[in-house]
Amino acid sequence: MPSTSNAPLTRRTIYDRLHYLLRYLLSLIPTLPSTLQSLLVRFFPHKRQNHIAQTTYVRNLLRVSSYCPELSDKILATIVDRAIQIDVWFRDGFHS
Repeated sequence: MPSTSNAPLTRRTIYDRLHYLLRYLLSLIPTLPSTLQSLLVRFFPHKRQNHIAQTTYVRNLLRVSSYCPELSDKILATIVDRAIQIDVWFRDGFHS
């Protein structure tokens, strides 16, 4: 686990700790990937949210796929699907 110190708590530290916890839970619960996949899709930022939220979520999804290979294909498919939705919204909806 990442070391604890008196240093200020940054987003990176929080993400590192959450990924550590998630890896640990995945090692304990063999059926967790199926549940996790639906949660990751459900909480994907809405297409109208800012690019920082979108980018941060995608980075964290890709990080999950690095230690949970069972979800890699579904995660990549979700990212592509959302990118297409954002592109269509931007081309059609945003400029209307």
